[in-house]
Amino acid sequence: MLADTVLCRGLTEGDRPLKVFGYLPQASVKSDPGVKPFAPPTIRRGDRNIYVGKWQALRGLKVDNIFGPNTEQVTKEWQNDNRLEPDGIVGPATWKLALDSDDGPAPAPIPTPVSKPELARMPTIKVVKAKYYQPGPRKYPVTNIVCHTMEAAEKPTTAEGVAHYFYLGCPDINGKERKASCNVCIDADSIVQCVLESDIAYHAAGINHCSIGIEHAGYANQGAAGWADAYSVSMLKLSAFYAAMMVKQFNIPVVWVEAEGLLNGEPGFTSHAEVSKACVLATQRKLTTSSYFNKENPSKPRSNHYDPGKDFPIDTYLELVRAEVNK
Repeated sequence: MLADTVLCRGLTEGDRPLKVFGYLPQASVKSDPGVKPFAPPTIRRGDRNIYVGKWQALRGLKVDNIFGPNTEQVTKEWQNDNRLEPDGIVGPATWKLALDSDDGPAPAPIPTPVSKPELARMPTIKVVKAKYYQPGPRKYPVTNIVCHTMEAAEKPTTAEGVAHYFYLGCPDINGKERKASCNVCIDADSIVQCVLESDIAYHAAGINHCSIGIEHAGYANQGAAGWADAYSVSMLKLSAFYAAMMVKQFNIPVVWVEAEGLLNGEPGFTSHAEVSKACVLATQRKLTTSSYFNKENPSKPRSNHYDPGKDFPIDTYLELVRAEVNK
């Protein structure tokens, strides 16, 4: 489903190389109408994400994924030298010239040598852009990570398939679309980004504005044994890798938050099921100012989902995330 990919040189997460893949120019993907070329988002001072890291690598700077005053100054100088407006903002024109240039500085070196087997173990992040999402910048800080299940069978291409479904607009059998998306889809061997973290995905009504949504392959009713099989174990490790990046980027505590906590604005990890419970409580208590309250239909909760199911291994998953954060 995905086109050929190119490695973003020099990009690292912490002291480990991170393989982030984007699309080649349109000419190379014409055979798949479901794929569009992906352009890096506009970044500026104050941003903290992997695209800042890529820009820092291109400019020969230390890669810390933080767009601070030094990165801004170097950006302005490079823009001025290349006859671009020296505003310090890395937008489409700046990205294009930088990525097309052959005479830029060498990418920042990887701080710690990594063996080929270790490099091969690192997860890749592919991109299939969802049709529906709210473009950034966000008005509210990201405080929560919401875990979902795709309600799709555990297969090698499940993440790519569900991401493609989001790309198409989630049509039903009659072709009617609905506004739904997530930030990433993850299966046993793939992380596919559908919505950038700087944009808002439509994944859990009531908390979209301040959260990141992670879709996992499998079903909410697959039971404890289903979450313990080799496929799910591998998937949860990949999910923990991505979640740890979000924890470090947005300073999210690695704790589980239930419905009451969500209503109180507590940060941390949660599930679509807990978000739905918060919506029910907001309806019952008539919390009209809460984001979980359905203002259009006050008697109907905004959400009724129960994924990723009662047997989702919360404690195991959070331990995996903590281990990644500490690497």
